[in-house]
Amino acid sequence: MWFDDPGHTFYYVTLTTPGEAFGPALSAWSHEALALRTDADEVRYSYADSPFSILGEQHLKPVRDLFAARPEVFDIADDDASEVDRARRLNPPGPALDAWLDHWT
Repeated sequence: MWFDDPGHTFYYVTLTTPGEAFGPALSAWSHEALALRTDADEVRYSYADSPFSILGEQHLKPVRDLFAARPEVFDIADDDASEVDRARRLNPPGPALDAWLDHWT
């Protein structure tokens, strides 16, 4: 990104994954790209509206392949074990998630 667009000063870079738990993608904003937008205040931190959205897929391919190898979230059975899998995919790890998962295991 920095090499491809050396005239841009990037102020925002994010790693996102949608609620469907597909593989992650990078998105970014630069001051220069934002200056071209008439709706700058609304899109300043919007990964989806950035002209630098979905970057570096070749670098994330190994991770995306791991995500793709798992069943789609919508195909997971409706039972306790599947509820745990769904929760692990869609929530940030940490003590709150662990405490909630203790209920299911």
